[in-house]
Amino acid sequence: MTSTSIIGFEKHWNATLTLDRTSFIAQLTASIPPRPADMGRIVAANLKP
Repeated sequence: MTSTSIIGFEKHWNATLTLDRTSFIAQLTASIPPRPADMGRIVAANLKP
Protein backbone atom coordinates (compact mmCIF):
# COMPACT_ATOMS: atom_id res chain seq x y z
CA MET A 1 0.00 0.00 0.00
CA THR A 2 1.32 3.44 -0.89
CA SER A 3 0.81 6.58 1.13
CA THR A 4 1.09 9.13 -1.65
CA SER A 5 -1.41 11.65 -2.92
CA ILE A 6 -1.72 14.32 -5.54
CA ILE A 7 -2.05 17.99 -4.62
CA GLY A 8 -5.36 18.35 -6.47
CA PHE A 9 -6.92 15.61 -4.35
CA GLU A 10 -5.61 17.17 -1.14
CA LYS A 11 -6.81 20.67 -2.07
CA HIS A 12 -10.25 19.23 -2.73
CA TRP A 13 -10.62 16.95 0.32
CA ASN A 14 -8.24 18.30 3.00
CA ALA A 15 -10.07 21.11 4.81
CA THR A 16 -6.85 22.22 6.52
CA LEU A 17 -5.56 23.45 3.16
CA THR A 18 -8.43 25.94 2.89
CA LEU A 19 -7.40 27.80 6.06
CA ASP A 20 -5.60 31.14 6.02
CA ARG A 21 -1.99 31.10 7.22
CA THR A 22 -2.74 32.13 10.82
CA SER A 23 -5.52 29.56 11.26
CA PHE A 24 -3.41 26.85 9.58
CA ILE A 25 -0.52 27.43 12.00
CA ALA A 26 -2.88 27.62 14.99
CA GLN A 27 -4.48 24.28 14.06
CA LEU A 28 -1.14 22.54 13.54
CA THR A 29 0.36 23.80 16.79
CA ALA A 30 -2.70 23.39 19.02
CA SER A 31 -1.90 19.83 20.02
CA ILE A 32 1.88 19.83 20.34
CA PRO A 33 2.75 18.11 23.63
CA PRO A 34 5.20 19.73 26.07
CA ARG A 35 8.91 19.02 25.67
CA PRO A 36 10.25 16.11 27.70
CA ALA A 37 11.96 17.13 30.94
CA ASP A 38 15.21 15.55 29.72
CA MET A 39 15.17 17.16 26.27
CA GLY A 40 18.73 18.45 26.65
CA ARG A 41 20.01 14.91 27.21
CA ILE A 42 18.01 13.61 24.24
CA VAL A 43 19.41 16.28 21.92
CA ALA A 44 22.95 15.70 23.15
CA ALA A 45 22.60 11.93 22.57
CA ASN A 46 21.36 12.54 19.02
CA LEU A 47 24.22 14.91 18.22
CA LYS A 48 26.94 12.45 19.19
CA PRO A 49 28.89 11.13 16.21
